[in-house]
Amino acid sequence: MTNVPNVVFRGRGRPVFIPQEILDQQVRRPASSAPPPLPRHINESLNSQSNALTQFTALFSGKQVDDLTIYRTMETYIFKEDRGLQDLQKMMQRLTVLALDCHRNVPTICKYLYVFSQDPRGSDLRTAFFSNLESDFMNREELKKREGPMRYRNFIRWVMAAAHHYRNLLYAPFDELMLSLLDLADEIAEFNDTEDIPLYVTLVLRFYYYTSLPCSDGSDVTAKLGEQHTAAIVRARNHVRQRVARGGLSVVQMNWLILLLEVTRSSPTIDKDIIEYYGSILPGFALLLPDSLKIKLPEGCPRARHLEHISRFVSW
Repeated sequence: MTNVPNVVFRGRGRPVFIPQEILDQQVRRPASSAPPPLPRHINESLNSQSNALTQFTALFSGKQVDDLTIYRTMETYIFKEDRGLQDLQKMMQRLTVLALDCHRNVPTICKYLYVFSQDPRGSDLRTAFFSNLESDFMNREELKKREGPMRYRNFIRWVMAAAHHYRNLLYAPFDELMLSLLDLADEIAEFNDTEDIPLYVTLVLRFYYYTSLPCSDGSDVTAKLGEQHTAAIVRARNHVRQRVARGGLSVVQMNWLILLLEVTRSSPTIDKDIIEYYGSILPGFALLLPDSLKIKLPEGCPRARHLEHISRFVSW
């Protein structure tokens, strides 16, 4: 029987994306009786933690924030005090809510969440990250109704950035996280809003790029996904053709759709001539290129030794 890594099935066999390394951790059982009232000094600590979370708001103001400023802001919260799992879960919940407002610095935030999770003290951060992502993804229909289309697009960008940056960059995201990108792409495939066009193309081309990478166990992504991989690309190309046929597109929107058709007819690695042409005319195209994976660290950062497996992506 073939082992299926990094996924556990719950309820009606629906997959959820909790990596095996998290599943293997010892379960912490709650106490059987109700806890006593919190002492005053603990209440004060909780208020202090809530105040500390407000520092993340500046990262979602709509302005581009310097990478190292983001690094230091996150490092201060995660490591300045002894943050437990509940603290980090609250942090992830806060980051997710803020990400619905603005997606501008989200890729960099996800990069550093991965960096800090590789620290020897980062196991709770990994657990908090994936449990929060799973919960939001499984409840996304409610989120869509509650938050509206603009904020839901930012949620899609949050999941997309998590899949792309919170991983060992030498390998594809694990299967269920990859397939979640296709689920999200299918949800906006009717292109009811023209803002869905670049988002859809980015989702599909990210997925297509991952098929060129090995799985973490060394197996081939396309072999593991089988017909799901081929059918997804065929389906995406058909959606694009149908949207082009409807007309009413701007030059930029048309070029996004043509880009998908061009890239998916050849190698998942985008050819140089395509980069040179579309790179100058499509806002956001750079997010599809390998340079977008670069992780900037402070000079002499001690955490670099925990990133030796992806050292070629690290810069100073």
